[in-house]
Amino acid sequence: MVKVRGTEFLWYLVSWLNRNRINDLVICSGHLSEEIARKLSCCPCRGARLTLSFERHPLGTAGAVKNAKPLLADEFILINGDTFLPVCYSAILSRWQEIRDRFDSLLLVYTNDDKIAPNDTAIDDNNVVVAYSKRNPEAMRLVNAGLLIVKKSVFESLADDVPVSLEEDVFPDLVRQRKMAALLTRERYYDIGLPERLKAFEEYVDRHPEVVPKRAPS
Repeated sequence: MVKVRGTEFLWYLVSWLNRNRINDLVICSGHLSEEIARKLSCCPCRGARLTLSFERHPLGTAGAVKNAKPLLADEFILINGDTFLPVCYSAILSRWQEIRDRFDSLLLVYTNDDKIAPNDTAIDDNNVVVAYSKRNPEAMRLVNAGLLIVKKSVFESLADDVPVSLEEDVFPDLVRQRKMAALLTRERYYDIGLPERLKAFEEYVDRHPEVVPKRAPS
């Protein structure tokens, strides 16, 4: 709900997905759910179909997905709600189609040459994720770009209505089983979790007005 140049950040995400012909969207929300629900009817993107998955209490990043499970396809794209990633989704989906019989997930990882965040991902020569940790950045050389294609079956074993972390609880199992592939990107992502990072996205928007939703919600 944070506004960037007068438009809620959510609509930047929805608009970019809409441009990439991804229109069936499930929004996992606990905090500000009522405000988000009210805004859904103001969606500026023609053809976008938005459904809200409400958490009665905070469930963590994986618990939120488990909670939304009835609304999800057998395979789906999972993105961070505070991260804008201006990539071409068709290339990512094409790569997933090539590997989906051998893997349960595909993580987009940023090369991080400009060191915008601590590294958290290590891969082998076959582009399989072999380590993931935010606690040991020195041993990593890439960073999670905030986009994952994953099979719904990954969440089957999680308990209902219990807080679970994607990075702390789900990723380690995928890594251990060698079921998480990686796709590298040199396209920088923008998260708005800190004031200086929000400012960086505002500056990006100023340089790239084409990413602004065509019709701002009322």
